[in-house]
Amino acid sequence: MFSTLIVPVDGTPTSEAALPVAAGLAHATGAALVLVRVTDTGDTPEQAVAHAYLARLAASDVLRGLAVTSSVRQGEPAAAIDALARDAGADLIVMATHGRAGLARALLGSVTEQALAHSSVPVVVLRAGAQALAPLTTILVPVDATPGSMAALAVASTLAGATGARLALVQVVPPLARWGRGWGIALGWEEEVRETAQQALDSLAARLRQQGRVADGYARVGAIAPTIAALAAETSADLIVMGTHAFTGPKRALLGSIADEVVRKAAQPVLLVRQVAANE
Repeated sequence: MFSTLIVPVDGTPTSEAALPVAAGLAHATGAALVLVRVTDTGDTPEQAVAHAYLARLAASDVLRGLAVTSSVRQGEPAAAIDALARDAGADLIVMATHGRAGLARALLGSVTEQALAHSSVPVVVLRAGAQALAPLTTILVPVDATPGSMAALAVASTLAGATGARLALVQVVPPLARWGRGWGIALGWEEEVRETAQQALDSLAARLRQQGRVADGYARVGAIAPTIAALAAETSADLIVMGTHAFTGPKRALLGSIADEVVRKAAQPVLLVRQVAANE
């Protein structure tokens, strides 16, 4: 289970929004927190300011009662964060994002995006304005039978075992594109696929219940990311756990990312388990 959580902060209210979520996870799992500030240079005044800033956060009410240490690193933020995660033996990184989308995000860059793309551990991402993490009662897990989603389910199941949270499994069936209709595909195709997906989810939920988890399955037809976000609200989920390929840059802008869209649309924090490419 999680024993050490890394929380990158940069002095902005957006980055500090990750603190209540990290605190909630730490309280739920007994994990320690490591606050990190990455500086541009190793200048003594800048380092001193960074250390003072982290000390103030560590002593804040939101982190009261938790084991908190801090680290000031220098260099490229994403690389520095990942290096600290490795050095500290961290299990999870918790960070906020400004939530830029599309080409603007690709051109302007995003520390969160780069950290996720290169992280050796899962990353909890929350957008500005996302809800604070309450005691975990329901974890929503999108599944699609890919290795990435199964890895995410393993993480979610472990977290559910530690907290007693219910697992809400969801599989979304994309609606048949308008141009595909009338090509000999039966009108009931979407419902047939949904029913098949529901049967698979029911079977998966039954296996999880045999392992002592509380689990239910929901198969829905609709646009994937909005449907996941809507079901998270419907089930009163506290956290979404899902897999991602973590594309970056223009590739992300052109191909899009379901995980990225869920982060931007859902009110809940999203724990992303990166699917590592074969050549990494």
